[in-house]
Amino acid sequence: MSVSNVSYVPFDASAIISGGSGTVDESKLIDDQTTYMYIGTAVPGTATSASAWKIKKVVFSGGTTTILYANGSSTATNAWNSRASFTYS
Repeated sequence: MSVSNVSYVPFDASAIISGGSGTVDESKLIDDQTTYMYIGTAVPGTATSASAWKIKKVVFSGGTTTILYANGSSTATNAWNSRASFTYS
């Protein structure tokens, strides 16, 4: 996985990514891999190595978009640094 694909998303983009209100309540990271992307959210200041991230994998295939969660959970219990090694469902 290339680190150069990871970007920090400014808080004003949160409404676009999560459908949120744009409030400053979480940090977001995106790792864009062309046919899929990982989106991670956590409390501001959370280390990327901490098991405190909610990680989605958004898959683009055949004109459809599918959203899957790391280890099948939409809770903040995964480390951003390990995103590529999780099972997504």
